[in-house]
Amino acid sequence: MITRAQWASYLALKAGELRIAFTKTNQLGLCAWQAGERAPDLALAGPRNNPLSCTLWVPGSSAFNDIGVRNYDTLESGLLATLLTLEQPTEGNYGPIREWLVDGACACMLLRAVAASEWGTFRGEAPATTDAFMAGIDRDPIPYLEAPVPGT
Repeated sequence: MITRAQWASYLALKAGELRIAFTKTNQLGLCAWQAGERAPDLALAGPRNNPLSCTLWVPGSSAFNDIGVRNYDTLESGLLATLLTLEQPTEGNYGPIREWLVDGACACMLLRAVAASEWGTFRGEAPATTDAFMAGIDRDPIPYLEAPVPGT
């Protein structure tokens, strides 16, 4: 089993042309995003190899729930689906997410970009809500960084 922090690191390493900055801030922001997918219950089991709850079909994936979130059969396929989703040029308003991942300087702005996108996590939340969520993680990051990724 891998942790959220390890998954965030693997995503940055696999990003290729997306050029996700490999920074501690990005790692914490990606871990916060993963936690937001499970909030408020950090122990809630999520989709296999898919801590950001992607909905993109790739070979070997299966349905996790009725809104389209997928289980991925391997860590590699889950990372691929996440990157392919983020690379979509016009769908989902993912450009700001990509920009903050490439910048790698502000986890709060990354979560705000996620909230403003079609991803679904934090959608409709005021910036103060995502900032407060991030502040809670900043105070005690270890549970967020070391939580396991389901299915890995």
